[in-house]
Amino acid sequence: MKTNGNNLPKASMQSLGLAFIVIIAEVIVFSWFIVKDLVKPEVMNSSLGFFIVSALNTVCCFFIVKYNPISILFVPLVINAFILAMAFFNTAFGIDPWWVPVVSGWSVCMMASIIGALIRKRTSISRVQLERG
Repeated sequence: MKTNGNNLPKASMQSLGLAFIVIIAEVIVFSWFIVKDLVKPEVMNSSLGFFIVSALNTVCCFFIVKYNPISILFVPLVINAFILAMAFFNTAFGIDPWWVPVVSGWSVCMMASIIGALIRKRTSISRVQLERG
């Protein structure tokens, strides 16, 4: 039986590509909600916008890491790069009210990634087990 031991780089590149697509989507979502003021400022402030982007990141991290568990090493960092950059360049990050959804979004994203990797590990069935059944 021939095994494909060289699929790891291909799967990692697929995960990285999906992560970059998520970055583009989160920039679009953030710009629609915050920059373009599609929602009135009285209804939604920037904290809620960061919460929405963090929720999008969490769901995407879960599914990407569930698809390829080894990508837990880089996908959460790549997907959260937009928010990490905004937090890094904000001089008053600890004072602003939006640090709570940003930090909680990072934590929930990491937990979702770990859960996705554990679920994939638990539900993986080898080809030998399928042939025996």
